[in-house]
Amino acid sequence: MKYTDPSGEKLKWWQLGLLDILTGGVVSLTATSLITTEVPTWTANAAGLTFINSFSGQDRIDNTWDIWKGLFKTNPKLGKEDQVLQWISRFTLQAPQTQAGYTASQGRNLFGGVDNVEFFDGATLVNRNNPRGGGGMTLSPFILGTNLEASVTDWTFMHEYGHTLQSARWGPYYLPIPALLSGADMIFGGQKYWSWDPNYSRHDIRWYERQANSYASNYFSIFYDIDWKEDRFPIRIPLEYGHRERPSTLTIKKH
Repeated sequence: MKYTDPSGEKLKWWQLGLLDILTGGVVSLTATSLITTEVPTWTANAAGLTFINSFSGQDRIDNTWDIWKGLFKTNPKLGKEDQVLQWISRFTLQAPQTQAGYTASQGRNLFGGVDNVEFFDGATLVNRNNPRGGGGMTLSPFILGTNLEASVTDWTFMHEYGHTLQSARWGPYYLPIPALLSGADMIFGGQKYWSWDPNYSRHDIRWYERQANSYASNYFSIFYDIDWKEDRFPIRIPLEYGHRERPSTLTIKKH
């Protein structure tokens, strides 16, 4: 078990130092910049949004600071060293998606699109409830959800949590590759169902979605003893997609 990496945070100090050397100090410089500049900026931003949101009620004010806290929430199931590394990774290797997730979350709250903010194992669910079904978009620790619960009984949330693990593993490549592909797919037809199997949408079996399911399956199996429901959130492409052909059309000729 000690050789597994369900959190995607097993980048050790010597590896981080080597990465810093190989990149000419990019990691340390970015971390220093974020800690001395960005964190105070985000704090001032939250204070400003508190004033603006005060005209809309206490709930929006509470959401503002809960979203801000999400920048610093780490996974309590990790050791202290890995929690520190998770935090450093969030502000260095994952900095682009952390910034995007924080900005999108605060913007959503500013315009009344947040009903509740919840924390779960280092992730922050920024949720809105409406009657049109559930889903989410994940940017570093921030899960912008619709009708989700930060719970092991909510399978869509657990899938999105898999994307937080994916973000940790992909680092600076998460935003321009898995996140961009996933978002574009949802916009340009990914929600359509396969004509020969309505149990899955096209989006469900994309490689980046199945990878997130794989990470989530591993994580929730180890920490919560949950058997992943691959019939709903596939890890492998169902065999029939590789072997089944579309039904042929039978033509009957009249004589």
